[in-house]
Amino acid sequence: MLQKIIFSITGYLVIDTIILVHEAGHFLAAMITGTDVDIISFGIGKAIWSKMSRNGITEIRIGLLPLGGYCRISGERELKKSIRRNAWGRINPGSIYYLSPAKRIFIYLSGSALNFIFSCMLLFAFFASPYLENDQQAKVIQTDALREQSESSFHSEDLILFLNGTKIDNFFDAYSLLSKNSRNSHGIEATILRNGEIITKKIIPTLSESGEMSFGITKYEEPIIGRVENFSAEYDIGLRKGDEMLEANGFEISNSYDFIKAAENLTEGDRLAITFERDGNAYKCEYAPHFDNGKPVFNFAFRNAKKRHAGSGLLKSAGLAFKGALDFVISTAKGIASVFTNISNLKYTFSGPARASLAVGQIADVGFSVSLSSAGRAIFYIAAMISASICFINLLPLPALDGSGIVVGLFEICFGNKLLNPLTYKRINTTSQIFTILLLAIIWVSDTIMTYNLKGPF
Repeated sequence: MLQKIIFSITGYLVIDTIILVHEAGHFLAAMITGTDVDIISFGIGKAIWSKMSRNGITEIRIGLLPLGGYCRISGERELKKSIRRNAWGRINPGSIYYLSPAKRIFIYLSGSALNFIFSCMLLFAFFASPYLENDQQAKVIQTDALREQSESSFHSEDLILFLNGTKIDNFFDAYSLLSKNSRNSHGIEATILRNGEIITKKIIPTLSESGEMSFGITKYEEPIIGRVENFSAEYDIGLRKGDEMLEANGFEISNSYDFIKAAENLTEGDRLAITFERDGNAYKCEYAPHFDNGKPVFNFAFRNAKKRHAGSGLLKSAGLAFKGALDFVISTAKGIASVFTNISNLKYTFSGPARASLAVGQIADVGFSVSLSSAGRAIFYIAAMISASICFINLLPLPALDGSGIVVGLFEICFGNKLLNPLTYKRINTTSQIFTILLLAIIWVSDTIMTYNLKGPF
């Protein structure tokens, strides 16, 4: 639970930034059109600090709850007076209602436009920056001791270079090609690096313990700890990133598969004794692993070798960034459209702040397990996706969203650039407030219950 809360805080900071970018778009558009801004708030709720700007028009405040923020554009007073008179009176030149419908549409569009630009900027940084990633080389472990002695089988620590003449760049390519040939009794021609020597030989699949034909391999990982989840049982006993595991329940550990074999017969309540080395010193400890559905869950991962990649060129990164942001917008549109064809898609399409924030934090944590730069790139990518999604969602013609203001502006343009009756605006505002409260209540309650596995009505 505590780990989820920490992930959520990280995610909220990212989402708050995206919301503030959206509001900054409205603020900049108001400045361009000469419209006054009554309030700029960082956070929501009661102000815990406020100060008037130099022009004496805009109040800058910090809200009690650090959840996003808002930009209140001038016009509320004129609307209230006009509603009482049921007719528009004198409108202040700084009011949004003083503007033509086209300029008001520009202000409503500006928030989503800046979200899209922000998404492009984040993706540009994602594609242009150099980074480290896990090296998924096709180095394997032979899981069958008998095959280890056979000349027609892979041996542990073999590095696969070619399969049937196809160059192999990573383990997943090798595994996919081997799976397709697992029923081929003639086997597959493999070029491998074994003990410093490149050799080519025919590898024959054999019958596994499960009764299926296979080559009996899994991915090689050295017994160095690459990541330990904070506040987990493994973290509590002192296991840390960089430790080398030496033994588990009396079994010598020389790779990740050795650990799997050492722990495969554990039952719930059993204790696991491990020996690991750090800075030349050996440490012994034991603990009871967490179980889920009768199987042990280990909250750490062994380290992969790292590979450095140079970022893409500036022009290529710019093109990829624009295409990526556009793809995010299109994906959001398709996701929302899918709800209308199948209502069961609702819970998969929409994530409220709790689930979205938790996802951002978890993705950042996985990035940190590789490198600091990978964590930054992971945050850039997920933040770009959220920003592009907010860009599209706010353009929907629904109460409380910018899209409703755009529709009203277009309606006014069609009828001679005249303001609608003040009572119509009142009905729109009232509907927006009710819609917003109901929507936020449903999202927050159901989202929190699903995120933290609480019991509730959803």
